[in-house]
Amino acid sequence: SGKGTTDRPEHRESANISRVFSFSSLDDITNAACIIDTFYKDTNSVYKNPSDRRYYLCISKTKCNSKDFNKVCNILSEYGQKESGFDNHIGFFAEHCECIIAEHALHILRRL
Repeated sequence: SGKGTTDRPEHRESANISRVFSFSSLDDITNAACIIDTFYKDTNSVYKNPSDRRYYLCISKTKCNSKDFNKVCNILSEYGQKESGFDNHIGFFAEHCECIIAEHALHILRRL
């Protein structure tokens, strides 16, 4: 009740959402980055897990719309594997993994 703007759909859509995808090689992420970086500009980072030797791409939806974010997730699923259970992924990756690229990973990889 009331005239608050938080109940409007356009405000709910801007909620921060994160996803994690794993890849067997940095080349797989780079190939996906060549497609995704043209329209996805939100925060993303790459980590390497020394125990399973896989690369983990953490992406966030902070500015892009839901349609574009879903498109990003679908493209990444073609190159890697969507991981679940990483609600607090920042803490996990900071503690257990090596940070390869802290910010704008897709943009940096695309330019290599």
